[in-house]
Amino acid sequence: MPSDINTTYGSWASEITSEAITRDASALSEITAHANGLFWLESRPEESGRTTLMHQSASGLIELTPSPYNVRSRVHEYGGTAYLIAKNKIFFVNFSDQNVYQIDWKSEAPFAIKQLTHSDSDVRFTDFQYHRASNRLICVQEVHGDEVLNTLATVNLADGSAEVLVSGHDFFSSPRLSPCGTKLAYLAWDHPNMPWDSTLLYLAEVAGSGTLSNSRLIAGSRKISVCQPEWADTDRLIFSSDETGWWNLKQYTADGVENLYPEEAEYGLPHWVFGMRFFAVISTNLLVCLRIEHGVSRLCLLDLKQRQLTLLDTPDWQQFSNIQAYSDDVFCVAGSPDQPTSIIRIDIARSTHSVTILHSSPSPKFDEHWFSRGQSISFTNRDGLPSHGYFYPPANPLHTGPSSSQRRPEEKPPPLLVLSHGGPTDSVRRNMNLKIQYYTSRGWAVYDSNYAGSTGFGRAYRNRLNGNWGLSDVADCVDAVVHLASTRRIDPERVAIKGGSAGGYTTLAALTFTDCFKAGASHYGIGDLEALARDTHKFEAHYLDGLVGPYPQSMQTYIARSPIHHTEGLSCPVIFFQGLDDKVVPPNQAEAMVAALKRKGVPVAYIPYAGEGHGFRNADNIKHSIESEYSFFAKVFGFIPADDLPDVNLQ
Repeated sequence: MPSDINTTYGSWASEITSEAITRDASALSEITAHANGLFWLESRPEESGRTTLMHQSASGLIELTPSPYNVRSRVHEYGGTAYLIAKNKIFFVNFSDQNVYQIDWKSEAPFAIKQLTHSDSDVRFTDFQYHRASNRLICVQEVHGDEVLNTLATVNLADGSAEVLVSGHDFFSSPRLSPCGTKLAYLAWDHPNMPWDSTLLYLAEVAGSGTLSNSRLIAGSRKISVCQPEWADTDRLIFSSDETGWWNLKQYTADGVENLYPEEAEYGLPHWVFGMRFFAVISTNLLVCLRIEHGVSRLCLLDLKQRQLTLLDTPDWQQFSNIQAYSDDVFCVAGSPDQPTSIIRIDIARSTHSVTILHSSPSPKFDEHWFSRGQSISFTNRDGLPSHGYFYPPANPLHTGPSSSQRRPEEKPPPLLVLSHGGPTDSVRRNMNLKIQYYTSRGWAVYDSNYAGSTGFGRAYRNRLNGNWGLSDVADCVDAVVHLASTRRIDPERVAIKGGSAGGYTTLAALTFTDCFKAGASHYGIGDLEALARDTHKFEAHYLDGLVGPYPQSMQTYIARSPIHHTEGLSCPVIFFQGLDDKVVPPNQAEAMVAALKRKGVPVAYIPYAGEGHGFRNADNIKHSIESEYSFFAKVFGFIPADDLPDVNLQ
């Protein structure tokens, strides 16, 4: 129980330190359940963010790709699906040169690693399938030259040569071979669409030589998003489609397409990276699925014969990804607000659905009293529409402030930090987020916004941001502050906002076009929409066509919505964090905003990191950015932090 009443919110001492957050930044992803054990990727901030491939079996845990290998693809810049297990070998993409390498993982350690392709880093590969008859890998290839060309390609395992298999669309993903190897399903889409706007699902015949014929469209359209095709057996292809306004599971057979379980819930999410898996085939008539309703995730079983849905009993876990199935077990990466992200196995043969933790990220352990429990909040915004998010009140076992019912008029409620997530087509995640707990354990309240455009609430909610980026998202963040202030849960005079990437744009727009916030932190955020439309990479080159309008036809809208052109409206301090190798939001975005604010005389700080891209991976940089951000807010709001923090130079 709390031992001290301390109303100096923001100055509380906390055990949740920047070092703890840095250790928690080790991400687990891309798990593969296999007859010979479990495989996954693990990022290591202490090794400058290097990602390595791990293998766990009855013999123990081993690392398959020691330094300097870094298992990470740069296709679309965001990558994903950077390895494949096939033919007693493992194939992976090495980040530095983007070539494909192979491991004979059955040999004695140290494992022999052989370079398979011999291109420069302008030729990139991802999303592999192994075609046994031709002894080739089928994959997505991205070639950078005068223009960027995306295709489906094959890589010959005999000599490492690559050949284009399918072209003609701007983007391709998810090549999936049928169990017999004679059919290939794949997705394609074209500018200006993103894969959550429109994708086309094709099915082709595969010859023994690996060539394709009779490629035909079986699902998707210019207004329908299809994701994750998977074969249930040789004749049945399962996929998710939002044709009804919700990503629901469908099945294709020779008789056509049918909806397996129509309902107002999501069985999919935006494909920002390759290989995202929201369901897995357990048997020909049974799927394990990720189901999202009102932004809340649950795992469930879907009986394809009876069309019956059963929720799995996993009360300790609230976030799931990388869904896999092997034999009668389900595997996934799981998280919850008070437990480290873990790889878990669920025994579905038992009615109690027992869960075994197989591996956890190296997050430090804290007593549960250090954690603020996020409260789901829904309210009606200024337009009479629902808005959603999670509110985290201050929580610290050694300190507390008076509750709203006990607070005297002269006692201020806690300061509030509003979080605007990235994407902007993303959503709030319910896994352990020590960056939130860092603030709440020091006496802040935090609101994590699922503003209009967020996923997990159906296509209509997602589409509310179309043409309205910088308006609807900002309004929802502001209206959340008004809602929380109306019940005296937060101090409306001490409200800050932060966000990264697209969330950084929402942050800068909220600071520029409203007077709700008194300070802000932009992590590789967007200040100039025109510059983003001109300078960003191919995958997102026309993303703003839907969010803002076609460019340059809608140039005046871009100018009107860009904080860089309206710094006269920005009068509160801002801190900018930027990776100097960022190809998604280049450094000139932050640097132009910083220069404009200096000219105006607004207090501003700029912290660049050499060697960092879109998101920080180096442990020292992660730690420094956390501490500098808090030091900045302490200086702005006039409280003395309990930690020894770097002094931020406001110019």
